[in-house]
Amino acid sequence: MKEGWEYKTLGEVAKVFAGGDVPKNRMSKCKKEPFIIPIYTNGIENEGLYGYTDIARVNDLSLTISARGTIGAIFKRNNPFFPAIRLITVCPQNIVDINFLYYVLLNSTFTKSGTTIPQLTVPMLKQYRFAIPENISIQQNIANYLDSSFKLIDEIKNKALKSLTEAKALFQSALTEAMESKEGWEYKTLGEVVSFSRGLTYKKSDEVDYSTKVVLRSTNINVDNNSLNIDELKYLNENIEFEEEKLIKKGSILICMSNGSKKHLGKVALIEHDYKYAFGGFMGLLTPVIKINSKYLYYTLTTPKYKEYIKSLSEGANINNLKIKDIQKYIIPIFPLNEQNQIVSRLDKLSSKVRAIEEKYQKMVEECDALKQAMLRDVFE
Repeated sequence: MKEGWEYKTLGEVAKVFAGGDVPKNRMSKCKKEPFIIPIYTNGIENEGLYGYTDIARVNDLSLTISARGTIGAIFKRNNPFFPAIRLITVCPQNIVDINFLYYVLLNSTFTKSGTTIPQLTVPMLKQYRFAIPENISIQQNIANYLDSSFKLIDEIKNKALKSLTEAKALFQSALTEAMESKEGWEYKTLGEVVSFSRGLTYKKSDEVDYSTKVVLRSTNINVDNNSLNIDELKYLNENIEFEEEKLIKKGSILICMSNGSKKHLGKVALIEHDYKYAFGGFMGLLTPVIKINSKYLYYTLTTPKYKEYIKSLSEGANINNLKIKDIQKYIIPIFPLNEQNQIVSRLDKLSSKVRAIEEKYQKMVEECDALKQAMLRDVFE
């Protein structure tokens, strides 16, 4: 251990407690008088903001740590707030600098991505043991060093994220332009262009660790780029019979028809190989019944216009389901096959360039995160 440092548990240097129930009779989802005190719960979206109340349970500078869901997500809380739904609050005593403690916890196992802990508990956190300088000014110097270093790293990361967004917007703009109405174009409903098949239903007891019987689910469609992802497959008992219509086919398009998250609804993936995989009951398969370039058809179902259509269907719905008849009503432009082929060729070339740009900047983002972790290890380990 470094000279002048000592080991302490979190329970020795801070008050640690879990949030209780949301004060439902004294709250508002919007900030308005008298409800101006934020209510925080587990999660990372909006830093766990749930709503507002008129009572503060915590008035001192504190840290909060998600105990469930996105386990270990940690935030500094600089103003009075109300912690709820088992969100863990850490209120440092005067022997530890809050910013130093923030980085200590950021370096802990339970705040790193990939943790296998099902949930965090107050006793678990109180027992967490770490090294700490006895001199609080040294703690503050370390925190200031990490603050300035992380700020520079975040600037680089944010530029990379901005470039990622711009690259995706560039392709979406080209896609929109390619599908803009032109004189002489013909239009058909999707129901006139494809046949629709609903997926295989099965019981939980049919699932096994491995077999030759594979079924695809909504998680097999990458929601960011509408591609098929077969890294994680679901296997069923060998005795399960797959009907031909429940198998994906080369040139068909897999579509998510039902999901707990609306961001998955309507997402599509082009099937470019004959995998002999089935697709699950929450999925659908679109198979062309007219002469059409399947890749062109796929592109028409990734446009901003299509996304807006899907959004309009799911808005206000209590259950995240799409109806076949609504999907069949969607209108797409149809024109001679040679023009479809030209559009696909142009979009494929641009897509390839955009993917290369995305990979470059995604790597930069990952390297920024890795650099932060390396700096934390250098300081605390």
